[in-house]
Amino acid sequence: SGIQVDQALTSEMKRYPSEDVFGALAERAAWSGVKERRMRLAARIQRAEHLARMVDAKVSEEEARNWFEVNQSAFSGVFEDHQIAIIDALLVEKREKAWKGFRIEKLRRYAKGKIDLFEEVLFKEEGK
Repeated sequence: SGIQVDQALTSEMKRYPSEDVFGALAERAAWSGVKERRMRLAARIQRAEHLARMVDAKVSEEEARNWFEVNQSAFSGVFEDHQIAIIDALLVEKREKAWKGFRIEKLRRYAKGKIDLFEEVLFKEEGK
């Protein structure tokens, strides 16, 4: 939705020291103006939502804490300072891995001449 994109754009812009820096990086990425930035963010949000529906992935606090302990030298502060970002990143990683598996299986099925109209539902049910 437009509200989600507005929130995501505001959040992304806050990650950079100024709007000028954000704009300069967008130009370097060859993004033509605010309309394209919004479109790209909307696509990323849509993909993340699709992955969330397709892959029921979870990351426990213990899993995130273990990851933090292994990579602690890359962070300042304590686990709690970074917990939300770490859980989010690990969740994205799990979903991406599962999505890759889905795409590979989809290609295998196509190669065998099997095209399923309901492949996404079957994937979700079979958990492959």
